[in-house]
Amino acid sequence: MLKLMAFRSLLFASILITLASIPSSSLTYVASKTLDSFNAGPKTLAENSTFFTIRPDMRKCASPMCGGYFVKRVNQATTRCANGRSMAECYVADIDWNGAPEVAAGQALVLGSLLTRGDRNGKYGVLKVIETWEALTSSKPVGEYYRVKDLVIRCIAAPCETHTEAKLNSAIEIKIAGVGLASNNGNTDALNQALKAMTEHDGVIVVGTNASVTGAAGRKQTLKATQFYLRKSG
Repeated sequence: MLKLMAFRSLLFASILITLASIPSSSLTYVASKTLDSFNAGPKTLAENSTFFTIRPDMRKCASPMCGGYFVKRVNQATTRCANGRSMAECYVADIDWNGAPEVAAGQALVLGSLLTRGDRNGKYGVLKVIETWEALTSSKPVGEYYRVKDLVIRCIAAPCETHTEAKLNSAIEIKIAGVGLASNNGNTDALNQALKAMTEHDGVIVVGTNASVTGAAGRKQTLKATQFYLRKSG
């Protein structure tokens, strides 16, 4: 027993001596890199959650029970409503744009949260907006919603993983061999805006489906778009 205690004391002393011999700058570098890695993950998730589509409520009854909006989380089968229930979509009596630029319901994709507010007429749901995105074509969005960014990589052999796609309202992110953007009536201005935005921080939100492409460089995934959105700035 005494030998075991002596061995443990010797081992602990050796560890302390080793740590003391490491330059403080190295320890700071390791700590900062670890902190950067920890902060990087949640930031990406926060940027991609929670996104909603909006459609106006066309029912005829007294406000706030009718006349508001139906909202739905993209890429998810259900949405947790302000009343705590999970449903295919949620009714909200109002949208709090919270200083963000307003976008017509049919063209809007918003990052926000569902809240419960009340007045003398009772409690009702409200969508509080953080940021707004606007569709650039009149095409119907079909497929999954992704945030797409251009890696600014150009290869000699195709297919080449030149972009990243981060699935909205999830933690899934992969590299893809390019994206084919939808175009309506030869709207080259919208396409040029999207191509430029892909190289910037916010990227472009693209709705579409993945497909495999093959070439000299092997087999990769690409994204075929049916609709795309740019972030609205104040």
